[in-house]
Amino acid sequence: MGPDGDIKEDVLNMAFRNSCLNWVPAKGAPKIEPKNRVGCYGAHDTEYLDSVLANSDIEKDVPYPGAEELTKIGGTGCTRTFLSDKVTGQDKEKTLRYWVIIPTAEAWKVKTNNGYRHSDRLIYCFVGKADGSKLTEPLLKN
Repeated sequence: MGPDGDIKEDVLNMAFRNSCLNWVPAKGAPKIEPKNRVGCYGAHDTEYLDSVLANSDIEKDVPYPGAEELTKIGGTGCTRTFLSDKVTGQDKEKTLRYWVIIPTAEAWKVKTNNGYRHSDRLIYCFVGKADGSKLTEPLLKN
């Protein structure tokens, strides 16, 4: 995710932990708007599973670890949450899938806006049905 990525910058600003969304993380996915956030007991595409902080020095210039390393870091964190008892569902490893969204090298770079330094070092995890059908109940325990 980033200005040069499959998913553009700031599309996830309306995603919060335990959010249920009519939105799928895919190449060219639109920004998540308030209308995409829905109740978890109605039809929805995905749920915000978790996030993993890849590097806590968000105000410092540190080298980009590379997509492979970030995918490994995110995959480990997302898998841990997915396999935990926080995610409900019978046979979830066959019936559900999850997405790992990593920052691009451009998003990783430190930028300064209005005197604030920031960078995107967060990896996002979303979960939905493996067959692409809609969820109708929450997958995540509160």
